[in-house]
Amino acid sequence: MKSQNADLLKKVQISTKITLNEDLEIFVGYEVLSRIISDLPREYSQEFEGFYNLCARSSCSDIRESVARKDGLPENIIFSLLNDDYPDVIEQIIRDRDNRKLINDEQIERIISLKNKDLDSIIASNFEDFTNCSSDFILSFFIDHQDPAIRNDLANNRALPMKIKNKLKKDIDPIVAMTAKGDDCSRW
Repeated sequence: MKSQNADLLKKVQISTKITLNEDLEIFVGYEVLSRIISDLPREYSQEFEGFYNLCARSSCSDIRESVARKDGLPENIIFSLLNDDYPDVIEQIIRDRDNRKLINDEQIERIISLKNKDLDSIIASNFEDFTNCSSDFILSFFIDHQDPAIRNDLANNRALPMKIKNKLKKDIDPIVAMTAKGDDCSRW
């Protein structure tokens, strides 16, 4: 809660000067700046490289999250945003399959250490897309995960090695076990 309040204070204080021409300058707050980023084309454009670089380093998580939603970001921005303290920013980066290919074991371990259910779910459901990481390394974090929903995400993954699938077939949670066995759990 304390960090949320601190971020809220930063949002109130953020003001960006936009110069439209030499004699017309306006100041906008974080909400307007975040909206401007969102309204730019979804695909990253080198034309806005400096703008995105500055926004990726903003003290406002909403602005960084808006940048993280862009497709095709250059690696320097991706890596900067992967080190963010806010899970919502990181989530936007790892939702993109192309970005997942860039993440290494050290970065994945840091993300998992945040103990965020949404981040863990994305990683467990898509572990095979993190091609710059060891699958065994990633799976070691999730095979005995305390949250059965995360183990179920893992059991649902078709790329799961048979050794892990067999272990999940014996999971103490009946839904995880049924999912690993390939049973239809939608009726639950």
